[in-house]
Formats: sequence, structure tokens, C-alpha cells
Amino acid sequence: MPLLEKFKSLFRGQRSTPKMNKQRLLPENLEVEIDPNCLWDILDEIGDGAFGKVKKVCCKQDPTVFAAIKTIDVDHTQDLDDLLVEIEILSQCKHDNLVRLLACYLFGDKLSMALEFCGEEQGVCAALQYLHEKLIIHRDLKASNILLTSDACVKLADFGISAVMKHERDGRLSFIGTPYWMAPEVMRCETDKSQPYDCSADIWSLGITLIEMAQMDPPNHQMSPLRVIIKVQMSEAPTERYTVTKLLMHPFVKDAVDNRPLLNVLRN
Repeated sequence: MPLLEKFKSLFRGQRSTPKMNKQRLLPENLEVEIDPNCLWDILDEIGDGAFGKVKKVCCKQDPTVFAAIKTIDVDHTQDLDDLLVEIEILSQCKHDNLVRLLACYLFGDKLSMALEFCGEEQGVCAALQYLHEKLIIHRDLKASNILLTSDACVKLADFGISAVMKHERDGRLSFIGTPYWMAPEVMRCETDKSQPYDCSADIWSLGITLIEMAQMDPPNHQMSPLRVIIKVQMSEAPTERYTVTKLLMHPFVKDAVDNRPLLNVLRN
């Protein structure tokens, strides 16, 4: 099957597997047989996403316009469905605190995504509130997935392993994420599939991220991921966990200082 037809079938739910039985449309910003290298100049490699390396690029027509491009070899991506979930989420979700999808390019056997380039904790909470209202679990919240623009605006990024629930009562049983930031109920799904988790797993990850920002590393960073999972599972987890809406009402978040001091640092 030609690559474009394969891509279309994935979005339109034409594959026979139950997991893919979804009615999707091709993203409106998908450009077929357009080589992104003809439009963007690569400046630097800035990180790794869930499915591929991320590079900083600038527009050939306007060098003052920057973007982050992630390129994936479609034929060698084992779980293309999860990759398409990221495109689907970014195509449908528009929020000031979520990184924007600028364009998708399907060229040869490569799929590239051009994302908004980003060079207040309240912004993270606002982004999570928006996602959770749409029944989306981020599932990989950590400092490296929180970006900062030159205007000191926080952007939540990397939806490569996010989950979209159909109903609020739905849950997930996938053991997925980064162990140091992973909620206990997600860890438990490695061996116990009887207790699904929901959006509150992101709140645990947010708490770990705050510790990471304060101490430069997440808790137990000196331990192996397996030992972290064992330690967390053997410890008594807190019985109460705030919703993101309740967090936004907490004085620590609600009364946060404005971003002007940070903006001055960025500009200087």
C-alpha cells in the first residue's frame, strides 16, 4: 500500500484492528509530498520526543520565524497509531499554554511535524485543565516537556503517549510514561489490570515536576527506574489528590507573581 494510502487508512479507521476502528480525518495542515527541508533550515538538535528527535529550524523565506521539527520514519515506527494520536490532539486542541502544531509534512517515508518553537506554573495548570476537560491524559508530564517562549509564556508539549478518553468514567490500563514522574496507579498497571487510572495521574506527575524544578532532579533520580517503581509501590501513597481546577484556586498558584521579572531575565 502506498504511504499516503496507509496514512489515510489509519486516520479513517480502515484497518481491521479494533484499536484503529476510529473515524478520523486527515489533518487540515497536512502537506503531501512537500519536503520540509525545502522550507526550513536546520539550526540545531534540541531534544528527543516520544517518537523522534526534535530540531530547531528557521523559515527559509523569513529567517526570523523559528519552529521545532520532529521527523519520524513511518515504516519503522512500531506504533504509528500513538504517533497519530499526538497529531490528532495537537490539531484539535488550541490553547495559549499548549504548543501549536504549525504543519505536517508527508514526504517519501518520512512524517514531519513543525511545532511552535519555545525558547508561570499557573500556565501548566491551565494547560492541564484544558486537556482534562477534553478527557485527555498527557501521561508524560515532566520539566523537559514544559517549554518557555521568549515572552515568558509556558507551553506544554509532547503528546506522543497521551490518551484520549471517550467518557469521563473511562480509564486507562497502559503502563506507560517515565518512571520517575509516574503516578503509583500507572505503575500498578504493569502487573494489575483491574484498576484503571484517569486524568489525576497527571497531577502526581505535576507534583514530581515541581520538585524537579526546585531541586534540579526528580525524587529518587539516583536509583534505577525499576527500583523507583518498586519503592513507590511499597510506599503508602497520599489518599487525597487535588484536581487541576482545585489547584488553580490554591493560593500558591492563584496568587503567583506576574512573569515580568522572568521576562526581563529572558530579554537580557
